[in-house]
Amino acid sequence: MFTATDGVPKTEIVYDLMAAVEPGAIVTYGAMEDALGFDVRDGRRSIVSKAIRRLEVRNLRTAEAVPTVGYRVVDAFEHERLSALHNRKAIRQVRRARQRIESADGARLTPELRARFAQIGIVLARVESEQRATARRLARLEGVLIEEFARSLQPAGGASSLDDRVARLERALERLGQAATKNS
Repeated sequence: MFTATDGVPKTEIVYDLMAAVEPGAIVTYGAMEDALGFDVRDGRRSIVSKAIRRLEVRNLRTAEAVPTVGYRVVDAFEHERLSALHNRKAIRQVRRARQRIESADGARLTPELRARFAQIGIVLARVESEQRATARRLARLEGVLIEEFARSLQPAGGASSLDDRVARLERALERLGQAATKNS
């Protein structure tokens, strides 16, 4: 563990900086350097990553990088955007992993390694397929929820009762579940 000269873990120092600010505020690289005595951009970003993880666990908040400036503590409603961003990155990473395994020159591999690579390729292709299917199902579900939310905002005279709206949403979700099962 990285420890500051006064015995306080460096990760805890960065966490304290982030926990002390309101969502939307930026903890600059300069502020971190002042507190730590070195620039975290010099190969020590794991300190910041661990501090952000502590912020997520302890404070139910997170932070995102602001290039060349520092890290911005985000509002709660922004967590969905960050989650979607990481999901897209994960899908790309699985695709790249599959491409790497499939691009190996089989003639230069032992039969055991060729078989192993083939199995890894199959697993990665399946994971990639499942990720895409899940992303499609999630997009459809979000569409239904947005549509139902928009309907809930309609004036009382033109909108059905709350029970009817809940029943309609449940039926729509059920249809999506059935469609998801067929697509799997």
